[in-house]
Amino acid sequence: MADTKISALSAAATPLSGTEKVPIVQGGSTLQTTAQDIANLMANAVSVVSNALSVETVARVAKDDSLSNAISVETAARVAKDDALSQAISVVSQQVSVLSSQVSTVSVAVTSVDSRLNTVSQQVSVLREQGITAEKK
Repeated sequence: MADTKISALSAAATPLSGTEKVPIVQGGSTLQTTAQDIANLMANAVSVVSNALSVETVARVAKDDSLSNAISVETAARVAKDDALSQAISVVSQQVSVLSSQVSTVSVAVTSVDSRLNTVSQQVSVLREQGITAEKK
């Protein structure tokens, strides 16, 4: 059996108990260990990877929380600025409306004065005509 290749050996019954002997090469020498020793080595490796993933996850969650808080602060600031701008626009709009009403009132007054001036001008023309006609007589 010492000359049998590993690939030619029969399969082990499963599940393994952990006490099975397994050949390994360590430091250039062929030695024996147990299936449980190999399983323990793998469990330690899984534990190291799991701990590293946990640390990374905690760090990423902290960064995500920090970014989320920064976005919330920025959003609140922008909303406040938008509200202030909206209020300023509303005030300007009301002032434009008042000014438009005043311009309309002035326009009506100017039209009335223009109409009166035309009437006076026509009356002056009539009086001149009458005066010129009277002088000729």
